[in-house]
Amino acid sequence: MSAATFRNAIAIEKSGIDGWVPFRYELIGKSDTIMTGGVPRVLTRGPNKGQRKWGGPHSQVAVTQVEIDAAMAKYERETGNCAECEGSCKTVAGWSATDGTRFRECTKCDATGKAKTTEAA
Repeated sequence: MSAATFRNAIAIEKSGIDGWVPFRYELIGKSDTIMTGGVPRVLTRGPNKGQRKWGGPHSQVAVTQVEIDAAMAKYERETGNCAECEGSCKTVAGWSATDGTRFRECTKCDATGKAKTTEAA
């Protein structure tokens, strides 16, 4: 939930294009990502009405784990909330077609929703 949320936000900001949304994710190594996206149009007719379609020009943006970690740390400093669960005390545990999204208590903040403070040694 959180890393993906921050990854998408970073990519959208780095693209510099209004309305840009990623649609393809390519993992580089174990943690960095190249994201391909564009400005989608929303279908207005047919069986896929309301869904997005990327037919125009596409661009790629690279997002590193260092950028994600920095964005999460900034979020915690500015809001005081845990970046993993974004203050909700819950993180995604899995998904199934029959049950939908399953959640569990956030282990990073011990389900408090607040960022843990780190003290300098």
